[in-house]
Amino acid sequence: MGALELPKDLIKKCDEFKPTDIVVGVLCKNVETTVLHVLNVVNEGLYSYFPDYRKCIAVSIAPSDDRTMEMAELFQTYNSIGKIITQDIGGKGKGAGIRTIMEIARYLEAEVL
Repeated sequence: MGALELPKDLIKKCDEFKPTDIVVGVLCKNVETTVLHVLNVVNEGLYSYFPDYRKCIAVSIAPSDDRTMEMAELFQTYNSIGKIITQDIGGKGKGAGIRTIMEIARYLEAEVL
């Protein structure tokens, strides 16, 4: 299976954070009540434990019936941490989300995913 082609709007967003040392991927579907807590924990961990690295949180959201996308977009990271929010690309299921995150990390030239 070859690499996914990222949409142009996603490439533009990724270019804001390229290159990045650490990417943390978060997969979401129908989790509007918990997504902010998860993103906050990731944000705090990256800020506390990796202060000297370029960091980014990549959120891949499967088609949801709730406000998961809206809640994720509202979340604010620390200034030193990038945030990329996108829909899953390249298929359905968890595999699509994982491939999306991996392709974002590859594009960002991340050292750690």
